[in-house]
Parts: sequence; C-alpha cells; structure tokens
Amino acid sequence: MLLLKQLFRRKRPELPLLFAAKGMSFPSGHAMMSTCFYGFLSHILLQSNYGPVLQIFLGIACIALILGIGFSRVYLQVHYLSDVIAGFIIGTAWLYLALQVFNKLEVVV
Repeated sequence: MLLLKQLFRRKRPELPLLFAAKGMSFPSGHAMMSTCFYGFLSHILLQSNYGPVLQIFLGIACIALILGIGFSRVYLQVHYLSDVIAGFIIGTAWLYLALQVFNKLEVVV
C-alpha cells in the first residue's frame, strides 16, 4: 500500500469534514485493509461449522463493514471515490493471493 501511495502521490481532498488526514490519497488504505481483513474473516466463517443462517448473517455483516468503511472515507472527505474503489480492488486482489497461499500451506500441513 505504501509503495502504491508513493508511486501515485495523489494529494487528498483539500477540505476534509473533520480533520486533515496525513499522507497520500491513492489508494485508500482503509478500504484495502478492511477488504483484506473482513474478507479473510468471511472466508474463515465459510469454512466453519456454524449453521448456514449464521454464516450468511456474519458474511453480510462483514460486507456491510467493508462498504461502510469505504463510504466513511468519502463522506469524511479524506479520499476521493476512485481512491476507495481502487482500495477495494487492490484489497480483493491481495486477499485472493493470500487465500491461494493459505490454501497451499493448509494442504502441506
């Protein structure tokens, strides 16, 4: 994420709603990390022995958290919408890669 921020060096919106955020804007680190964390949590929930109703409920809750965090970044005017969308896309790609490695390690162990 830090490498991408330094590569693009996009400045943040000039008039944040509350406080000015530090660093570069593109891509949104909050969107990226929430996608990775709650996406991985969803994967673990799907592999669990919880009933299907609880799995669906918790999966929807994880998706709502990811979208809510992304929305908050735009609402607070510390990111542009394109920053958040890019964060979601990059976070999803990173999650996919991490799950591939995780599944390979799981087979070996």
